[in-house]
Amino acid sequence: EYDHLKRRIYREVCRRILVSIKDRSHTGEALRFGDGVVRFAYPGVLIESMDLEELAAWLAIRNSRSLHPCPQCLVHHDDLDRITCTFPARTTEGMIKVVRVAPKSSATACNEYLKKYGLHDFEHFLWEFKNSDTYKAASLDKLHVFDGGDWGRHIWPVIKKDLQNNNQASDRLQRLDALVAEYELICIDINDEFGKDFHFLKQHMLSHATTDIRAKGTTRNTTTRVGEGFQQEVSGMYQKTNGKHAEHQITVLDEKEETMAQLDMKVDAWRRKQESSEDGELLTPVHGTSGSPPLFPQYRATPGRQHRVSKLRHAVARIYCPLSPCHLPPLVRNMLNGIQIVECKTLYIDFQSRVDWKQGRDILRCNPMFHGRPRYDSVTYSADRDESAMGRLKFLFRCQLPSKETIDLALVRPYRRSSWHPPTRTDCPIREWAPARAGQYKTAFIALEHITRGCLLSPIFGASREVFYVMDCVDADMFLRLHDID
Repeated sequence: EYDHLKRRIYREVCRRILVSIKDRSHTGEALRFGDGVVRFAYPGVLIESMDLEELAAWLAIRNSRSLHPCPQCLVHHDDLDRITCTFPARTTEGMIKVVRVAPKSSATACNEYLKKYGLHDFEHFLWEFKNSDTYKAASLDKLHVFDGGDWGRHIWPVIKKDLQNNNQASDRLQRLDALVAEYELICIDINDEFGKDFHFLKQHMLSHATTDIRAKGTTRNTTTRVGEGFQQEVSGMYQKTNGKHAEHQITVLDEKEETMAQLDMKVDAWRRKQESSEDGELLTPVHGTSGSPPLFPQYRATPGRQHRVSKLRHAVARIYCPLSPCHLPPLVRNMLNGIQIVECKTLYIDFQSRVDWKQGRDILRCNPMFHGRPRYDSVTYSADRDESAMGRLKFLFRCQLPSKETIDLALVRPYRRSSWHPPTRTDCPIREWAPARAGQYKTAFIALEHITRGCLLSPIFGASREVFYVMDCVDADMFLRLHDID
């Protein structure tokens, strides 16, 4: 009963996540694609890539010890090692028929009948979706099938055991990526010589490798290797905590490990330089440290034509001297009138990542003709009342005072938080333009040292006004900054 309840909860959670595309999979929905053309899109689930245990829960089939454990065909458990044979495929129509004709007289009779097909007494919610073949979408995941399956758990332990017993193999092991037929013969030899049983599901999954590659392309499209190492690292750190407020404890542990790793790298680099130095003298240390945030953003300016703009001079005056220009002494006002202003088109922002405290760099463009089209990137900056204020670059200026001091400014069109929300719930931040004044959009001058990062905003199509999604999934650091997570 408890296992049945867990499966029901799991399936209900999955159904609620995908229920919004159920009707759209049948009727379609008009969307404006990236090339500007409006087309009808019919969503569906084409690839399901996960570990076999989770895939069994997703498909509501029985686990790898059942009579028919394969998510793609009806192979019997005793034939899992026959990877060159072809077995009847699982189809949505066939599984619907099996579930619906199962005897309902008693739960025991129903379960015994469904065991013959490796099913639980559930109707999969994707059966009601179009463009979603539940079982055909199940894919070969090379991380769990090869690395953690055939090789990691079965072949490699046999080799280690043989090496520990000082036994020499009579025949060389063939390459693991050889033809499936040759690999099957090798497995039979291993079974005869060492008594290793290959009647397990991951061995059988190799029989679907060729079909999956032909239907879905390279196995890179279906691997779960991405993020697996990070999950293991976080799991290991969690074991070192007491389980209370674990996020903060994990952050502290990771900071300490990164600090020690950086110290080791610096010491090793210093030693290598000392060994390669002929005179043995100490090398001059480089200003700053790896991963430390610079005092001011570092940038490379592309000179354009020079401008003398009165409003820009007033902005420089407010930075240079907090007094109002009308209260400045005549000598200071004359100095500010001699400011040389150079337009720039490229901005390099160095920042410290909140994930691993390493230094990153954003390259931002403010160019009316960048590879044949205008490009004006957006930035986040620190304002008086908002540490994550956002704006779109309009101009970049380098201002040189008569005293040879330089002040770098950016003219931005600011965004503000929007009260508009899409019909479907989303956690993605939403921004809109700040209100216009006298028919002109609002702009503001900001010093470049207040710019923290570049950001990416995407227009929301179909909204009642001009609003934008802030892409918080660009990288982990951007997600932490936008959601104010330390």
